[in-house]
Amino acid sequence: MGAVKPEKAATLLMLQLIRSRVTSIFVKALFVLLIASFAVWGIGDIFLGSPTGKAAIEVGDVEITTAEVLDEFERVRRTTGLQMTAQEAAEIGVLQQVMEDLANRALFIAESDGLSLAVGEDMVRQRIGEMPAFKDQTGQFNPDLFRQVLYRAQLSEDGFVRLLRQEIMRDQIVNAVTAGFGAPSVEADLLYRYRNERRIAKLVALDVKTLPEPAAPTEAEIDSFYNENKEKYRAPEYRSATVLSLTSDALASDIEVSDDRIREAYEVRLDEFRTPAQRTVEQIFLADKETADKASAALNEGQSFETVAKDIADLPSGALSLGTVTRTDLEGTALADAIFDAALDMPTAPVQSDLGWHIFRVTEIADESTQPFEDVKAQLKMDLAKNDALDRIFEIANQIEDALAGGATIEEAAKAVDVDAQAFAALDNQGRDADGNQADGIARDQGFRTALFNTPLNDQSQLEETRDGGYFILRVDGIAESAIRPLNTVKAQVTLNLMEERRADANLARAQELVKASSTGGLATAAEQAGYAVVTTEAFTRTGDGLPENTPADVADIVFTLKVGDIGMSEDLNQVFVAELSEIKDAELNADAVEPLGRQVKAGIAADAVALLVTALRESHDVSINPALPLSVIQGVDQSGGTSSRQSGGLF
Repeated sequence: MGAVKPEKAATLLMLQLIRSRVTSIFVKALFVLLIASFAVWGIGDIFLGSPTGKAAIEVGDVEITTAEVLDEFERVRRTTGLQMTAQEAAEIGVLQQVMEDLANRALFIAESDGLSLAVGEDMVRQRIGEMPAFKDQTGQFNPDLFRQVLYRAQLSEDGFVRLLRQEIMRDQIVNAVTAGFGAPSVEADLLYRYRNERRIAKLVALDVKTLPEPAAPTEAEIDSFYNENKEKYRAPEYRSATVLSLTSDALASDIEVSDDRIREAYEVRLDEFRTPAQRTVEQIFLADKETADKASAALNEGQSFETVAKDIADLPSGALSLGTVTRTDLEGTALADAIFDAALDMPTAPVQSDLGWHIFRVTEIADESTQPFEDVKAQLKMDLAKNDALDRIFEIANQIEDALAGGATIEEAAKAVDVDAQAFAALDNQGRDADGNQADGIARDQGFRTALFNTPLNDQSQLEETRDGGYFILRVDGIAESAIRPLNTVKAQVTLNLMEERRADANLARAQELVKASSTGGLATAAEQAGYAVVTTEAFTRTGDGLPENTPADVADIVFTLKVGDIGMSEDLNQVFVAELSEIKDAELNADAVEPLGRQVKAGIAADAVALLVTALRESHDVSINPALPLSVIQGVDQSGGTSSRQSGGLF
């Protein structure tokens, strides 16, 4: 028998470790998934009207059908708003990536079966009750809403429960890998120092407004600029459409809600309207008791909070703020009583925590309060009406489907349910009209815009659901192809763009002259000789925190690439910033701030461990992905006899 490769041995060893530990792992959900995302987990028989056909993916005994691949591709397409043909999607790897993701998910199903993991009824029931998708406007689990959502997703209750069990089992395996990781202090310290390094620079801002107005361009110059930049003046594709849309907001306005129901909802949601007591706090953090006592004595002698923080704790002013906190925020620490018992603007005595010593100053006090019923009555009424409207929408949507199935047009279906159809004269793929203005209503919905540009001329889309629980169906009435606007219609814009470019070029030229002059005596000297104002910044971070107001963010990016004495530039059409690095200030570690960074690093390591787990599972299970199927799945599912909820051609 040949030797096992080291990398394979490592992954198999990890897998063996997981298998030995998994039975003792307490399940904690990592994801709260909507029903649409669960649809990719199943095997054919969990779908209503289960499609048959050749498996596109096989992982051990787990098979994923072409219809399931289609469902996942459609979910990705709708979520991302991708507008491309199947061939284009294949060329950039979208379909292949979908299949790879599905294969990885199937790995966990196969591994769960091999480990004989079991999930009790109570666990499933609890998980369902916690899912936002099944909660009504009052925040309570709604059985009717549960059944409606499953129906829309084309899932049976038994099928959904099976999917949920698989999801929980996956969590068990993942937690077996990620449990017990500690926060690596060295990496966290390095990350903190990197993020909190600060720099001081000299800045000169050159604004185009300080330049003389350039000469007006000639007709020949305008024509030449237009011909060189024609693509800038290309009009997008526009589509006209007739739309029938249903929204809970529209229906809710006609729904009556009794005062008794509103009052009951108020009592149920009372915690939502209650604001706990809050304190806005500043702190001085100190490493040991001796230093803490020294700082406290200085404060008692009348020194200011800011002076003590700077002179004794060596803290910059920006490090003092702890923000606004509640007792819940501080639960489990020794700090809550000290902060909430403190008088306004009076420093506390030193308080010890696991991280060190703290002296606090409360700058604002807000007592616990509850919004009165009358203040929230209107909102509660609207929420209840919208919840009732969801049931009404579902009923109307079914009536519309029946009417359309009987051969009715959109206008006829709208009349049958007493809803007005809407006409759009021209919309681009961002929902803007021909004047570039954002259209309101359904045009703001990404799903609508995707359907609009994927539906052929004179065809109707499917009846589709919006993100807020409404429905729409549309017919494409006209298509205006993308085209370059003629010069006579955009001449004013072309002239403006040409003048802007000339001003920007002139501004850049004088900035370059300034940089050249700075090479001998520095930026301050060169700027003074040229009559430009120089600003010396406060110490600022990589994110630009500390830079003067209205300074572009990329100034920080540029300065953090420089050595002391080096000069860089940031430019746009309106301004050029010339910057010279004056000083680098290394960050000093702050235990309170390093701790959350350690958690971030820990999360990154955990993600790497899960990726290694997937590699191990791929070594342990036979995985078969048919690379020839992606296009055929999208193009031929209906012709093959499948019962996917999407029509062939409705994807593109």
